[in-house]
Amino acid sequence: MLKVNAKKFLAIDYDEVMISTSGLYAAPGNDQNTRQKLFETLQAFFKQEQADSFFALSLMATMSEVVVAPLGVIDIEAVKQFDTNANLDFDHLQDTDQLQWPLAVKYIPHTKDENPEQTLVSSPLELKSDFAATFEQVWAVVAKYLAKNQATMTATLAKLIADSDQIETDFMQGLQELSDDQRQEKVGFDLPKTEIGQFSNYMSDSHEVMNIVRSAADFVKSELVRAQPFAQVFNDARYRTTYYWVLDNTFYQTLYYYIQKYTPKHEKLAKFLKHREEQLLHQMRQSALNYSQKMAEEPKANVSPDVAALFDRIFLPINEKIIAAILDFGIK
Repeated sequence: MLKVNAKKFLAIDYDEVMISTSGLYAAPGNDQNTRQKLFETLQAFFKQEQADSFFALSLMATMSEVVVAPLGVIDIEAVKQFDTNANLDFDHLQDTDQLQWPLAVKYIPHTKDENPEQTLVSSPLELKSDFAATFEQVWAVVAKYLAKNQATMTATLAKLIADSDQIETDFMQGLQELSDDQRQEKVGFDLPKTEIGQFSNYMSDSHEVMNIVRSAADFVKSELVRAQPFAQVFNDARYRTTYYWVLDNTFYQTLYYYIQKYTPKHEKLAKFLKHREEQLLHQMRQSALNYSQKMAEEPKANVSPDVAALFDRIFLPINEKIIAAILDFGIK
């Protein structure tokens, strides 16, 4: 376990200290890629820095954030209570007193019904001296929290799927009770009775995707944009990182909504949609870049950004592409 001088480290103002930070996105269903990126990022850091450096590595996931950092960076009071540290007289520290400085992995959920939790794993010194073996300890905890994140996303999407099933049933029953003319007036085009089921299915899915998209847009509006110009968010590195995290999350929740809903109807659908994932993600990010730049450069839109409309322009075409891919696959 890494030990540091107690007097020196407790005298530091942790609100002002410079912390080396890095971040990466943990895409759902791709733990092997996340593991490799985490390995390379931590390894590069410890090749360049001292073992007692202040650092924080964030893994952004769909429903949470996982932070790898020395415990003192996360909670200095927890360091005082850790193991033999609790035996020190913190009111009368000696020059030779040493603090154990453990490494922590903290899970920070972004849902109301979960609480943060953390696990202590080895120390930064052990990462420095025996990286490969110590990394396995770190990864085991990170993987546990990513599985927890995946379970949360699955449960969240299950609620949307149940809601979509009810909406589909209600909508289909309502349309079947109408005459051909009444149905045309309601939906805006000629809808044969034989296509009511498929149309109701499409409308219920689109309704749930809109819930995902609008929720993300509301977050960006209330937490990032607030009263400032959109360009301030888009051009500031800190804000932009969070903005793109929200974009990726929205994409993955949309994609996995369809994977989770329709895979039970066809065992090969998940593989088919996963095969299209990279292409669809690239298209989403390119659209997001183009539309976001336009909003930031257009004076009126920049000062008073319609984030909901922006997210609609980015994600509704992606939704249509996913639905078209499912139709081509012969599910509906």
